[in-house]
Amino acid sequence: MVFPSIDLLLYKILTSLLEELQASLHLHIENLFNIPHLQILIGILVCCLTLEKLKKSLFLKVSNC
Repeated sequence: MVFPSIDLLLYKILTSLLEELQASLHLHIENLFNIPHLQILIGILVCCLTLEKLKKSLFLKVSNC
């Protein structure tokens, strides 16, 4: 069993990381037609979607405690 405080800490870390990735996303959108930037953009999008899913799962755990 994971303690609620650890879940909350993970939720806050994921939220912060997601905000940083989304900020980075805007930088790479500006250079969209540069192929390496497009690959980075796709990687960032995949990370954002994965982190958002984890964040929602943790939010449900934290809100149920």
